[in-house]
Amino acid sequence: MKCFQLIFPAACCVCLLSNLGQADDSPLIPRYENTKWGYVTLEGEQRIEQKFDRVTRFKHEVSLAREGEDFFAISRAGKVTRLGTGRQAAVISNRFVIVRKQVPESFEEQIPTRIVDLETGKRYQPPQIQGTVFDWKFAGGELLSAADKEDKWGLYSLDGTQHLATQYDYLGPPNSAHGLCVCMKKIDGRRQMGYIDLDGKEVISPRFDAALEFHEGRAVVARQKKLGYINTSGDLVQPCEFRSARPFSSGIAWVIPDPENYELPWQAVNRSFEPVFEKHYFKPENFQKEWAAVSSASTYEAAEGTGRDSLINRSGKIVFSTDVEEDIVVGSSGYAWVNREQGGVAIFKDGKLWDWSVADEKIPPVVLTVPKVNLK
Repeated sequence: MKCFQLIFPAACCVCLLSNLGQADDSPLIPRYENTKWGYVTLEGEQRIEQKFDRVTRFKHEVSLAREGEDFFAISRAGKVTRLGTGRQAAVISNRFVIVRKQVPESFEEQIPTRIVDLETGKRYQPPQIQGTVFDWKFAGGELLSAADKEDKWGLYSLDGTQHLATQYDYLGPPNSAHGLCVCMKKIDGRRQMGYIDLDGKEVISPRFDAALEFHEGRAVVARQKKLGYINTSGDLVQPCEFRSARPFSSGIAWVIPDPENYELPWQAVNRSFEPVFEKHYFKPENFQKEWAAVSSASTYEAAEGTGRDSLINRSGKIVFSTDVEEDIVVGSSGYAWVNREQGGVAIFKDGKLWDWSVADEKIPPVVLTVPKVNLK
């Protein structure tokens, strides 16, 4: 599962990689049986009947499920909300879910979209503006999206009202915790990135070659193809000297210190940018509280094409490893999902591996899509 990160391969420009966020675990666990998915507790108690064709892991306390062409949202407590029909669905937050009638062929293609408020049951039809695929964020007391209209970016609310107009060439979605948006404009012919607040004030002037969203009061920025970190005042708390860097999660960030060698393993650092432990790992996922999934491979070549087969604690010690190549995803509540190579999924909790899936099914990612063959 990919995390936010900045990487500079040889002879390559800045590349920003992101997805919809880490998946959270829940007291409810999807279980596959007799060709259908339902939900059980870790102890095996059936809470929601086996009737769904596909489900997702929990993200922001919500799991998505599909029955035919109908989408449903499942809360941690087991509340089921029908979202209606569509081709694709994703969780925005623990309150909002987005459903699209079709799968876009490109970023520019505009597809009718519906956003459901799980708290009130209200449905919204957001405006068809470029850049509003899955980047809605809850900030400043409302759901906002950054979008490009007539070559200038701004912030828009669910009813289509323009919350903020800007003259920037790019605007990232607002940060839910800090209310800051990444902005970009050309200065002397070069693209430079900084941050503005929800009122449009330049909190950090554009002066970086690349910049990521703030996490835990720190953001990854780039200068001359090297990476560092800033605080919310724009001060460099770590000079731009890393080859690769990821945002902080649970007080730890992963970095590759040597700016000249991409094939080195990652090192875990604390908020003072000191090593958390001596051991380095390949393909690490961000820490979720006490755990992180990593590859136990000892070389870059061996790690390529393999999954994350080990679970480490905050001391860097491997506490659980699989016997074969499998893929481990850590949630924020002390569970780890193990997608098994031979099929199915298992749950690692408190030193024990709990099997809850059968046959050759795996719990899919956090975006759910209806195959075209199922459309009428």
